[in-house]
Amino acid sequence: MKITYNWLKEFVNFKNSPQDIATILTSMGPEVVSIKPIGITHENSDKILLTKVLEVKKHPNADNLKIITLESGKKQVITNSQNISKDDYVIYAKPDTILPNGFSVKKVAIKSVESDGMLLAKEHLNLEEKSNDIFILGKDKKKAEFLFNLYCEEDYLLEIELTANRSDCLSVLGIARELSAALNLPLNIPLPVIEANLDEIPVVEVIDDENCPRYSARILRDVKVMDSPEWIKRKLELCGIRAINNIVDATNYILLELGHPMHAFDLNLLEGEKICVRKAFKNETITALDGVKYELSNEMLVIADDKKPVAIAGIMGGEYSGVVENTKNILLESAYFNPLSIRKTAKKLGLRTESSYRFERGTD
Repeated sequence: MKITYNWLKEFVNFKNSPQDIATILTSMGPEVVSIKPIGITHENSDKILLTKVLEVKKHPNADNLKIITLESGKKQVITNSQNISKDDYVIYAKPDTILPNGFSVKKVAIKSVESDGMLLAKEHLNLEEKSNDIFILGKDKKKAEFLFNLYCEEDYLLEIELTANRSDCLSVLGIARELSAALNLPLNIPLPVIEANLDEIPVVEVIDDENCPRYSARILRDVKVMDSPEWIKRKLELCGIRAINNIVDATNYILLELGHPMHAFDLNLLEGEKICVRKAFKNETITALDGVKYELSNEMLVIADDKKPVAIAGIMGGEYSGVVENTKNILLESAYFNPLSIRKTAKKLGLRTESSYRFERGTD
C-alpha cells in the first residue's frame, strides 16, 4: 500500500521526519519498506524552477530534438519533447542538481549543441513511475504557478506492507490512527455534512445475503461528469491510481483515505434501474473496466441488473455500466462482502484490484 507523508499530516499534526514515522510504524506492525522523496526538497528549492519558454528552434543536427531558450537566465536546453511550444511554462533543473529520482543533471553537449540543464518530466520528481513527455504546465502563468506549487510540494511516498489481519490499516485514516496512538496526538477525522434527502429509494435485491450481508446504495441525478480538481488527481496518482473523472475519482479517493471501496454505476445503463446481488449463472460473462472479458462460474458473486452482471462484486465494475462523460444519473454502491468469496473469485479470475485487496482482508 502506498501513502503520502503529507496526507497523513492532515489527520495527525506530527513534527516527526519521514524516517521517524517509518520507524514508529514498523515497530507497531505496519512495515514501511521504502520511502521515496517527491517534488522539490528544501535543498533543491533554488535549483529547480518554474520558467517560461521564450523560443523553440529545431536542432541543426537531429530532427527529433529542439533547442529551447528559457526565460530563467536566458538558459538554453535541449529536449526531445514534440509538444513544447513558445510561451509554455515548464520545470527547469540547473546543472549539478540531484533530482528526487536520483538522476544527476549536468551541463552537456548534445549533438554538438550545449544544453545548460534540463527540462523535467513528472518521473524526475517521483510524481509517476514513467512519463511520456516533459511536464508542460500550460501558457497561463497563474495556473502554471498553482500547478507548480501543488505538484512540486516537498512530500514523501511511504510504501507499507501489512499482514492479512490488519485490514484496519488499509487507508490513510487507518495508518494515521496508529500514529495518533503511538505519538499521543489527536486524530483529526473529517466530518462531512450529507443532505438527508432520500426522496428516491434505489431498488436493491440481495439474493446471496451470506456473501453480501450489507448492501447500501443511493441514486444521484443530474450529475456533471468532469475532470477532478488537481489536488485530488495528485493524491490518486501518487498512490498508483489513474485519475479518470470526478465521480470515479471520488470513490477511489474514499478507498485510499477511509479504506472502504465504493462503486458508481451509470443508472441509465442498468436494465430496470435496479440492482441484484446474486451468484453468477452458468456460462455468464462480463467485460470489466479493464476491457477483459471474464467467464464467470456459479460460485462467483456478481452485481447484476434485471438481465446481466454489471460488476464482479468487490473486485471490478463492468465496462458497459461505467461512468463516462455523458453520464447524467448514477447509482452509488457501498457494501460489505464475504472476504473468502472475494478471495476465491479474485484468485480464480487472476484479477487483483485495490478493492479486492481490501475486501478479501475484511475491510468493513
